[in-house]
Parts: sequence; C-alpha cells; structure tokens
Amino acid sequence: MLDGYNHASRFIQICRSRGYDSPTIIDLNLLLIVLLGIGQKHVALAQEFGWRGSLSAKVKISGIWRTIPFFDAAHVLDDFAHHGIPLALKDTITINAGASAGSYIELPAPQDEDTEAHRVMTAIRLFIYVAKSLGVALGANPEDEDFDFGSPVSSFLEAGQRTLEVQKRRMNLS
Repeated sequence: MLDGYNHASRFIQICRSRGYDSPTIIDLNLLLIVLLGIGQKHVALAQEFGWRGSLSAKVKISGIWRTIPFFDAAHVLDDFAHHGIPLALKDTITINAGASAGSYIELPAPQDEDTEAHRVMTAIRLFIYVAKSLGVALGANPEDEDFDFGSPVSSFLEAGQRTLEVQKRRMNLS
C-alpha cells in the first residue's frame, strides 16, 4: 500500500518497533490532494459567482477507530520515533465541535488575484487541522496569528506529488 513513498520503509520499521505488525493506516498524503481538488472547485465557484469573502469550514472525520496516520515526511517520522505513533481511540473526530459561528475554521479570503496560491494555502491549512486532530505534529499551528506556511509546505506538496505516483501504482496493481 505504501510502495512508492520515500519514507515508507522507515514508517513500517517504526510501526514494527512499537508492536504494530499490521496496522490500519490513514494515508494523509492522499488527503492533501483531495483538499487541493476541493479548493480548486471552491475557487472556480467563487469566481463564477463573484464571491470575494472568507470561508468557514467544519471538518468531521469518521471511521478512524484504531487507525494510524501516515504522512511521507522525515520530520513527521522523527516525531513518531521520538514520541510514539498516534493511534485514534475514537471512531469520529469533529474539529472545533459545536454549532456557534466561533466553532468554525475561518479561512481567509484571497488577498489578490493569485487564486492558485490561495487554493494551495487553504488546502494546507485544512490539512494541518486534520493532521493535528489525528495526532500528527507537523511543526505548524494554523491558529497562530504568525502562522508560517514556509517550513512544512514544501514537504506537504512534495508528498502530495508522490501520492499521485503511488495512486497510479495502486491502480495498475488492481
């Protein structure tokens, strides 16, 4: 399942060293690609209807009981090796639970005409919320006012590109 990722062997070795012989894995690399696709649809709809405002989001993750997240980046695996592997102990996680306006994830409006950069940053921001909720320390906090996309962004996008190749391999094996 992880054939083609740069850090799959190390991830498997860390899992085995912690006693997980055949864990159920969530491929977070694929999630980033999905969020980028959703962002592309959002940008197209916003342009079509002239929407220039911010966006509020709510995320609910289901069917994750006893799953382990995998993200193909050395710094994530360093954290797993040092602190242990996160294991979901609930079947459902709602990020920022509640129904009030303050419980939603606020995604800023585009500041200029660079819709591609805005789409990527929005997808990465949502990705960080999901990854953190699954116990993955990514070296970034989307709630900080001085949120710096710089350091983790390149690893997110590089892993996202690798997942496209991994998906092609999976399709060819089917």
